[in-house]
This record gives sequence, structure tokens and C-alpha cells, in this order.
Amino acid sequence: MQSPRQRYKSIHPNYFSDTKIEEVTSLDRSLLEYHLASLTSRSQEMDFERFARRLCEKEICPNLLPTTGPTGGGDSKADSETYPVSDRLALAWYTGIGNEAAGERWAFAFSAKAKWKAKVEADVEKIVATGRGYGKAFFVSNQSIKASTRSAVEDELQDRFGIDVRILDRNWILTRVFEGRHEQIAIAELRVSGLTDRSPRLGPTDSGRAEEFQRLEARIAEALAEQSPPITVADDALAAAGLSRSLERPRAEVEGMYARADRLAVKYGHLRQRVESAYQWAWTLFWWFEDLDKLTIQYGLVENRAKGSSNIYELERLSNLWTVANTHIHSGGHISKLGDWLEERYQVLTAELKRLKAERDRPSTALQAEQKLLLLELLHGLPRGAQSAHVFDGLREIVERSEGLVGFPLDPIVRIISEMGKVMEDEPAYDRLYETIIEVSARRDGESRAARMLLERGEHLMGQGRYSKAIAMTGQALSRLYKHETRQDEVHALFLCGSAYERIGLPWAARATFLFGASVAVNDYWTYGDLTRGFAACVRRMKIQELRLGRVPQFLAWHELDLAVRARLVAHGDTLPSPDEDEQGYDVLLSRLLMRTDPGELDALRGLPDVLSGLDLHLSSAALLYLLGDVMPLLEMGKEIGKDVSEMAQALWAMNAEVTLPTRPWYGEDIAEMSANVLGCAVSLRCDSDPFLVQVGEWILAALEALLATSAIKRAYAHEPSLTVDLKFVSDLQDALSLKEQDILGRPNFVVECRLLDPAGISKDDQEKMSEVVWRVAMSIVARTVMFNNLESDLGALIGEEKAMERAVSFTSPFSALGNVMGNDPKMRISDWSRLEATAYPNVRAEPWTPAMQSVETETKKLKWGEPDKEPPVGLADPDRISHEDIRTIYLYDCHCGTRQDGRERPSCGCLAIPSRPRLALYSVMKRPRVRSLPLGGLILAK
Repeated sequence: MQSPRQRYKSIHPNYFSDTKIEEVTSLDRSLLEYHLASLTSRSQEMDFERFARRLCEKEICPNLLPTTGPTGGGDSKADSETYPVSDRLALAWYTGIGNEAAGERWAFAFSAKAKWKAKVEADVEKIVATGRGYGKAFFVSNQSIKASTRSAVEDELQDRFGIDVRILDRNWILTRVFEGRHEQIAIAELRVSGLTDRSPRLGPTDSGRAEEFQRLEARIAEALAEQSPPITVADDALAAAGLSRSLERPRAEVEGMYARADRLAVKYGHLRQRVESAYQWAWTLFWWFEDLDKLTIQYGLVENRAKGSSNIYELERLSNLWTVANTHIHSGGHISKLGDWLEERYQVLTAELKRLKAERDRPSTALQAEQKLLLLELLHGLPRGAQSAHVFDGLREIVERSEGLVGFPLDPIVRIISEMGKVMEDEPAYDRLYETIIEVSARRDGESRAARMLLERGEHLMGQGRYSKAIAMTGQALSRLYKHETRQDEVHALFLCGSAYERIGLPWAARATFLFGASVAVNDYWTYGDLTRGFAACVRRMKIQELRLGRVPQFLAWHELDLAVRARLVAHGDTLPSPDEDEQGYDVLLSRLLMRTDPGELDALRGLPDVLSGLDLHLSSAALLYLLGDVMPLLEMGKEIGKDVSEMAQALWAMNAEVTLPTRPWYGEDIAEMSANVLGCAVSLRCDSDPFLVQVGEWILAALEALLATSAIKRAYAHEPSLTVDLKFVSDLQDALSLKEQDILGRPNFVVECRLLDPAGISKDDQEKMSEVVWRVAMSIVARTVMFNNLESDLGALIGEEKAMERAVSFTSPFSALGNVMGNDPKMRISDWSRLEATAYPNVRAEPWTPAMQSVETETKKLKWGEPDKEPPVGLADPDRISHEDIRTIYLYDCHCGTRQDGRERPSCGCLAIPSRPRLALYSVMKRPRVRSLPLGGLILAK
């Protein structure tokens, strides 16, 4: 029967070393023992001291001073002693067992004298007499000392001198040399002939591992030298421990590496890293060192850290450990010794999984917990002869319910069930489960292939500049890719769709889609510790959207995250440019936005300049200081490009850029006024600055923009120039959201009433009801403000073929997504960015700064009816390229009052204006203002 290590190595040979050891000579323990016993006959006392010191550096603590002075220690009293080491450097130790030696003073004495007892008494007396405050004294002897005698002498010396004394004899030396693989030290220092010279020949895999190990060690040392080491140092230390394990280094070193990784995870990491470090250590103890006793101890550490976790992956780690322990205990005859322990662990684990199973607001997590409970029930019951049919039927239902859940991985359960088939005999329930898995897998595979084709076509359309068509194509792929095994493709599709929204002037839809993409991508980090390029790309585009929308606190939050993510990716060898190389553009845009700040808001920003500088936004910091009256930073920057300070300020305010900025920034403290322009209709949304209301507002505008993203020119137009949406709290509201529609001064007004909810704790039921209301709001706005060329076919294609409802509502919700990326308390108000250590700069301006208004030459030209003089600009009339920001509906007559007193219909007049080209306008006079079918030739988009 194979041992655990042999079995694991046969299944996963790539996890173990491929180095071959070439043994030139043989090492005999008795030969080394004789050599140690006869040292004095060869006058090797000094050789022994050097050997003993180096052995102690490996086995006890690495911070020993070199041996100096005459034979036997001379007048130095101690042959060696520890030197102080900083706590941060001590964290990096992985050899020796004495971590506390970094801050304590220990003495070491080495002796080859036959009368060892008199020697140790004399040495300890001298060590204590120095008055140096030694906490421990180690006496290393080449003599063989009886264990009882050694213990008695240690106790006697401790009682006499009040110091902890440890006597290490020849047996200890022999044990540590061979178990710790320190033969080379003996060869080098004791000059022993005949010892084995183990010559390792690195295999190709180990060669790469060794190089990566050295890179990780250098990065760990560099990180620990910083004032505030990053949390990534814990991941690096764990990766280094894994490489040491795969290289099959000595057990003491491997465990030392895992102990270091655990210390760093506790000190600098978060819960996921602490659970993972404890788990990997336990996994190593079982599969590499076959130490069941120590596994049970380490299991308790993993259990304590995983209890209460909301991450199913952390409980899956605990489940893995229980599974291997259960199998080994039952098959290895340990049930009498560890049966009670195993049952107690089972009860704790199942209780934790039942807790997650009850979290219905997280369906993927709840379903995974339910699946693991059934698998554990099966493993728990098999040794006891329990029936398994109901377990297989339950697993079959779970497989069926898993469709459409991006967080539910199907592949693991497929592998488990396939492995069970090797031993399963005549079980109809198992056969039903297997057939269901085949059907679901085939369906998922087919959907994935079709979705990837849609995604590929969307990429082609984006490359051709056909943005609306790209949205329609990738939008169809989103729901089909919403699976665990295609999550990277899902992130890519969301990024592509968001980029297309961005190109056609729909910033709210772009922002929501990038946020959803970041949320899907970040699950790999929370689950596996992996940061992906897709996550970095979505985070980066979020910065641009927040700048376009004028939201300074939100931009700073995403900017801070972007710097950290990109720095980590670059540090891990990714080819992304370093943050320092391309942050200047964001700094310029933010400084432009800050220059538009209302003077009345400056007092709330007095502590912000240092925060901006700390985020490498130095131009923005200088611009804000200029508004507060401190002109020197901006003056110095202006000198570098030959501008005085007033010219510099004016240039920032008036600078042209591809990114359109709002007229004033929003700092998250006062009323939130959000606006969008869709098909020429200006939508204005107002609410308090409460995070829940703001996120509802973001969702509504994103859903509306996403819904109508593909309808410009060829399909629909807005016959209302503007509408308003008001969000407000209603304390006694039964549902999470409700909708009311009314007119104010002849213009549509929608009132969305909200129940006060915590954005981080919204239940699944409330989210589903909110989705329905958001969809109803979007469709109500469409019904009131939009005319389609052909209502039935156009709306049918939009909702049916393009999957616009999914695109507009399911993939734009900020709830859960924002918390998943930013945590439950993101810094979304400018007051959240106030720091105690930041200087609050006084506002010393006597008069608020006002920009010099630039004169704008206007040209009045008589418009003529008839054929145009020339072709419109490229893309102006292209339905796939035109930006919604370039469409305005100017309402000149109320089409809802469209009959005269004599009963005849009034003509209605409207105008389409292209704001970026004011001379291009087109008027239309229609006899039937309520027409539902209209030939949309050219640019006839308005009534």
C-alpha cells in the first residue's frame, strides 16, 4: 500500500522535485561519530568551534557573531553570542528555531574537552559574571552525554545562576547533521574524509524553480526594508515556501519557510492570506512529511481562521483537509485514536457550510455550500454503510440549478463524480447524476463556443469603429459567458462593451459595465489571490468615467486602487507600463476639473493637497493650492514650460481635451445632480448624497443608456428635450423601490421612492425587486420620450435579439459589485479622504479666482431648405458611430396638445442640433406629431 506521499507524487509528479542526486562517496554515521570523539588527538578544537557555530546558525538562530580569540574561548567568556536584529529582518528568517533571538542576548560555548561537566560549569559561571544580561546559554560538546545526566546538570545550573542552560552533545550533532542535511558543513569545517559529497543535478523544472525562488527572496527582502511593507509580501513568502516544498528542501527549512509566510500573513496580510498560509502548511505536513499528529494541530489553526468567513473558498480549504484526514484515519487504522476528533471537526465544518448555505442573497456561494455539504455527507457516511442515493439526487439538482451562476465552478464537481465512477457499482442515482452532468456540460460548452464567436465578432466591429453594432453583438454574449469557467472571457466582453459605450457618449453605461467587469475579475483575487490584467484594465477605465462625470472622491478611490494593482502586476513580471509612466494625463484632467470648483466649496478641500501629492497627483495638488491662494507650486511648474502662474491656471481651466468634463466637480457632500443625454433627451436626476440613493441613481442612468445605446438615428429618436428623475427616501415603503410618473411644467418627471437600505447588505429578493423597478423606470422613460421607426420590429429586436434587458439591468447593477471591489465602506465623499497627518492649508485668497472668459466668434448664416452644400462630417450620420453627446432634441411645440379648437391637428416643429457643430441643424415640420412610424431619412431625429 502506498504512503500518502507516494500516492500524491504518483498523481501530481509535477509538484515534486526533478533533481537527481549523484552520490560520489558514502557517509557512515559511525565514522563521523569517531571523528568527533577524537578531535583533540588531532588538535581540531578550533575546527570544532567553527563547525559548532555554523551548525547552531542553521538549527538555532542565524545571528551569531564569528568565533575569535584563543582556543577554548580565552578571556571572551563566551565563544559566540547573538547580535541584535530588527523585528522586520527577523521576520525573514527561515532557518533556526529561535526567532526571539532577534531581540535577546544568547551566549554560546563550544568545547571538545573530555571533562565536559567542569567545563560547562566554568563557562556558565563566566558568562553570568560578565553581567551582559544573557537570556540563554548554549553549551555544545563533542562528548556523548547521558540524557538524564544532561537534564540534571541543566537544572542545577539554572538554579545556581538563574539562566536557561541548554547542553547539546554529540548525539544532537549527529542527528542534526544527517536530518538537516548539513553534511557539507562537516566536510568543510571538520575536514572529514570519506563523507558523502552529495552532488545534485538540477532538472529543468527545478532550475526554473530555483531562479524564481531567488527572485522571490530578493523581493521579500526589499519589501521588508520598506517603512510599510505591502500585503503582497505575504503572497511572495507563501510562494517561496511552495517552491521550497517542490524543490524538496529539508523539512526544517520547508517548515521554516511556511512559519515565516504565516508570520507575514498575520502581520501584514488579510484573512484570505492567513487561511491560505495555514492551509498550505497543513497540506505539506500530510502529503510531503506524512505527519498526521502535527496535521491535526495545524488543522485547528486553519479551522479557527476559516470559521465565520464569508468566502466559500476558505471553507473549501478546510473541507479538503477534513477529507484527506477522514480517508487516512479510516484506511490507516487510526479511528480508535482520532475518531472523536474527526467527528468534532465534521460537526464544526458542516455548521459553517450550513451558515453559508442560508445566505440566499449570494446564490453562487449558497449553492457551493450546499454541494459541499452533500459531498461531506457522502464521505462521512460511506465508512458507516450509509445510503447514498439521496446525495446523488441532491447533487443532480445542484448541477441543474448552477446554470447562469458565474461564481459556481462546474469543473470540480465533474472531476469528483468522474473519479467516483471508478468504484461506484450499480447505483441508479449516480447514473442519473452523470447523465445530467453530461447534458449540462454540453449545453454550457455550446453556449461558451457561441459566445466566444459573438465576442470575436464584437472585437472586429470595434476595430472598424462600428460601436453600436459592437454593443449589440457583445451584449448577446454576456449572459452566455456568465459562468465560472468562462469568467475571463466575460471580463473581456464587459470591457469591450464598456469601451463601446464610452465611444458613443454613454458614460454611465460605460462606468457600470467596467465596474461589473472589475467585480467579476476581482473574485479571482479574493478566491485564489490572483490579480489579472482584465481587472487592471477595468479599474483603469473607471478612472476616466469618474472624471467625465466630475466625481472627485470616486476618481481618487479608483486611482488609489489602480496604482496598487498596476504596481503589483509590474512587480510580478507583467508587461504593463509602470504607473509612473502614464499618470500625467489623469493628473492634468483632474487639475482641470479642480479649477472649476465653486469658491464656496474650497474650505472642505483644505486638507486635500497633501492627499493628492501622496497619490502622485502633483499638478492637481498645485492647482488646488492655487485656488486657496498658494501660488508657488503652480508657479514652479509653469516655469518649466515657460508660463507664468496666471497663464498656467488659465491654461488648465481652458485646455481642450478628448475627455469632456462637467462644468463643476462633485465632492459627494451635497445634493447629487446626475445627468445623461440619450437620443437627444437630457435626463437630469437628483437625490441626496446618501450612498444608497446615489447607487440607485447610477443604476437608473446606466440602464437607460445601455438600453438605448444601439438605437440612435436608424431606429429611434427622442421627442422630448428633457426630463427629470427624483430619488427620495420613504420610511414606510414596503418594497425597496417604487415608481411614480407625473408632469412638471409640461415636462416628464419620474419619482423613484426608496426604502432606506445598506448598499452592502441588500438581500437577493430586494435586488431582484429593485431590478424590476429599474427596468420599469427605463421602459417608462422610453415610452414617454422615444419614438421608434417601427415600434413592433425595432423594440422586438432590441429586447429579443440584442438581449437589451440583460445588458441594461443585469450587467449594470452597482450593488454587490462596488463592495466586492472596494469593500463595504468605499471612500465616496471628499470628507472620507481627510487624513489626520495631512496639512489643512488656509484659504488666503482675498478674492476668488475667476478664469478669463475667452471670446467665441459666432457666425450667423441663413439656413436654406434644399440639398446640402456638402456631405456631413464622417460619422455624423453613421448610426454605429454617432455619439449620443452630439444629439440634442430642441422642443418647440408640445405634441401632446396637438389639436386646434376646430378639431384639426396642429403641425409640430422640432430641431436636431449637433452641439459640436452649431451650424449644422435640421428642422422638420410634421402634420402628425404623434406618429409612431416615421421614415428616418438623413438626420431627421426630432419632431
